[in-house]
Amino acid sequence: MVKISIVQGRLSEPVAGHYQHFPICSWQDEFRIAAELGLDGIEWIISDFSNPLFNQESRAEIKKLLNSCSLCLTSVSLDFLMHTPVYRLQADAQDWIQKQLAAATSDLDIARISLPVEESSTLVNQEQTRIVSDFLSRMKQIRSAICIETDLSPENALRFLSRTVCDDIGILLDIGNLASLGYKLEQYAPLKDRIYGMHIKDRGALFAANCRYGDGIAEIKAALDWVQTLPRLSSITLQSYRSPDRYLEDAAYAIQYVKNLLGGSDHERS
Repeated sequence: MVKISIVQGRLSEPVAGHYQHFPICSWQDEFRIAAELGLDGIEWIISDFSNPLFNQESRAEIKKLLNSCSLCLTSVSLDFLMHTPVYRLQADAQDWIQKQLAAATSDLDIARISLPVEESSTLVNQEQTRIVSDFLSRMKQIRSAICIETDLSPENALRFLSRTVCDDIGILLDIGNLASLGYKLEQYAPLKDRIYGMHIKDRGALFAANCRYGDGIAEIKAALDWVQTLPRLSSITLQSYRSPDRYLEDAAYAIQYVKNLLGGSDHERS
């Protein structure tokens, strides 16, 4: 059965009012909470260059926590590249990021790394496309699967991934975002073999905010029916609604909602 993970920070109080940010004061606690809630893993998020994943001693602590809680790192999301896109970084900064990720994947079993190519980091010209493509091509030396999370149209996402330098690069579908943008899940059928990950999120139409599962327009049930047919997808990630003070209740609701749709509450951790 597909593994279920949750984005870091959904099990903690917000950091400085950010809806999604690395939980700097509570990241260790989230491992225990995730295990108690019956999750299989965590999607690690990197919000800035000082992230513990970039430190060897911290990686040793992460490994111990994963083992003690019987969890896995299903993915790493390079969130900090949303606001400082790869095409705005100097070459030495790009190289530093790749070296750090190579060290992290050497120390830890990380199934997938995703790069944001959306919102403030989306592609709007050929030069940006070339720089990001080249960066992803060099990332293929890392042991993890590499994918992009993007707001490109399904057609342009396919064109991007069809570039020679992007061979073996996949896509991370955020079903809430694509619904809010006006796309249907079926439009991504030509990309089925390149879907490496899926964010389970719900949103309203016309760019409405994240909401509780079932309150928006995301095709959650269709997506969960689809996941078992995707050959390169081994986990889904809950990027669910989180309120400022009832976040654990929100997480428990989201987990049960998804497990029910996947076939009942008897989901086995694997």
